[in-house]
Amino acid sequence: MLRGVDLVIPAGQAVGLVGLNGAGKSTLVKPLCRFYDPDHGQILWDGVDLRELCPRELRRRIGATFQDFMEYDLTARENIALGDLTALQDDARVEHAARLADVHDKLATLPHG
Repeated sequence: MLRGVDLVIPAGQAVGLVGLNGAGKSTLVKPLCRFYDPDHGQILWDGVDLRELCPRELRRRIGATFQDFMEYDLTARENIALGDLTALQDDARVEHAARLADVHDKLATLPHG
């Protein structure tokens, strides 16, 4: 449960939340991803209540990694495109993302590139 939270994330910015286990990081992020809606109050995205936005479209624009993780048996390309599967067949987008993550040079040395 969150109370008295007032958070502004400017458009185009990335935010990382860090803290001890149980500090409320996931509790804050899960409603932003529309995993559930708030019982009270509201979450606004560009002034629009998140409950009015399509969860699928919202999730295309936001990413989160939670403590409860799982390993995916995927190629490096598939892992890179996991956040946007439309990029899977787009070599330029996958390479650009790999360069931004500073893993392109390492991946290029692997047997299948």
